[in-house]
Amino acid sequence: MKLLSSLVRSLTLAAVVAPLVAQTTGVAGMNDYTVNGSTPGSTSCPQVCIPTPGTISMSVNTAPGAFVVIIWTDCQCLGCAIPWAPNSCVPVIPNGTAAGCTTTNQSIDFLPAPGCNILWSGTAVANAAGQATIVLTVPSFANGTVPCGPFNRLTTQAIVFDPCGVGGVPIGPGPFVLTQAYDVGF
Repeated sequence: MKLLSSLVRSLTLAAVVAPLVAQTTGVAGMNDYTVNGSTPGSTSCPQVCIPTPGTISMSVNTAPGAFVVIIWTDCQCLGCAIPWAPNSCVPVIPNGTAAGCTTTNQSIDFLPAPGCNILWSGTAVANAAGQATIVLTVPSFANGTVPCGPFNRLTTQAIVFDPCGVGGVPIGPGPFVLTQAYDVGF
C-alpha cells in the first residue's frame, strides 16, 4: 500500500510539473494546434481535460491547403524532448524556453521511452480559412479513476507539411513544422 501511495504521489507530481516546461509555440497561420478549443497560441504541454464519453475536436490553424498529421501517444508530454533545427518560417515561430531549446523554435514535445507507443494518427488538409480539423467521438474509458486525474493521460502533437520546415530526427528532413503538444486527461 505504501508503494502504491508513493506511485500515486509521483504520478501526480509529474502531471503538475510537466506542463511547466514549454517548447514549441503555436502561431496562427503556421502551426497553431488546439484540442477542444484549448488556448490558441499556447506553448507545449498545457493540460486539457476531456471527460468521456465525449468528442475531441483537433484543429490546426495553418496555411490554406497545408497537409497535417495529428498523432496521439501514451508517452509523457515533455517540452523539448527532442530538439529540432530551427526554421525560418513566416509567420515566425518563437524560440523555446525549455533548457536545451532556447536556440530553436521546434521540438518533439513528448518523451519517447520504452513501452510508450503512437496510439492513433490522422490526416487533414487545411481549408481555405487555414483550418485542418478532425473530430472524433471517444467512448468512456475512465476505468473507475477520477476523470482527468494523473491516470488516463495521453499526449498529442501535430506535424504540418510546409516548405519552410527543416524537419528533424526521428522523422527526417523537412518540409515539416511541429505544433505545440498537449497533455490530455480523460
